[in-house]
Amino acid sequence: MKDNFNLRAFLIENKLTQNSRALKEEVDYHIELLVPKVAFDVESGDLADSPYEFGTEDEIKNGEVDVTTYTDGDELDEWVFGRSYKQAKHFEKEYPGLFKVVVK
Repeated sequence: MKDNFNLRAFLIENKLTQNSRALKEEVDYHIELLVPKVAFDVESGDLADSPYEFGTEDEIKNGEVDVTTYTDGDELDEWVFGRSYKQAKHFEKEYPGLFKVVVK
């Protein structure tokens, strides 16, 4: 009996080759901030254009509210989105007007 197994087709279908995007996310993109600062509330995972959306100045200063502010799109991508294009696009839809994902 002839074996009809096609290794090349199997690898491509199951996204196990370099030509397949799911193996490794290879979208060349960068994050462009549309506001001076993007605040990230570590507890809720929410974004805003001001840390004061999540608490008062005293609460933030005293550590009662855990907010990190980003002024650089590359840092936002690294620390919040984990360098994931898919994650960045998700946040871009959820929080319009804060930043945009620019495909190079």
